[in-house]
Amino acid sequence: MRVAEVGETVLVGLPPFNAEHPQTIFDNILNRNIPWPAVPEEMSPEAQDLIDRLLTEDPNQRLGARGASEVKEHVFFKDINWDTLARQKDNNED
Repeated sequence: MRVAEVGETVLVGLPPFNAEHPQTIFDNILNRNIPWPAVPEEMSPEAQDLIDRLLTEDPNQRLGARGASEVKEHVFFKDINWDTLARQKDNNED
């Protein structure tokens, strides 16, 4: 499962390519048919943009293709203080 699929599963409780039959899932992946939750009622526009950009088929165009800082700078994470988060992680490993 790719990062975007994990992200959407965490945000909405379902993987992005969900269906009853494996062939339908496969077709949805090939056609990029994503059953988005209602925006903005169930998912923020920022969350949808993040997942959409992480699911970009071309790895050179995908969010993060130029490094993790590209993902960190996405508007979805605007309230995250990455330095504080990194320090907390380091302190927990001690």
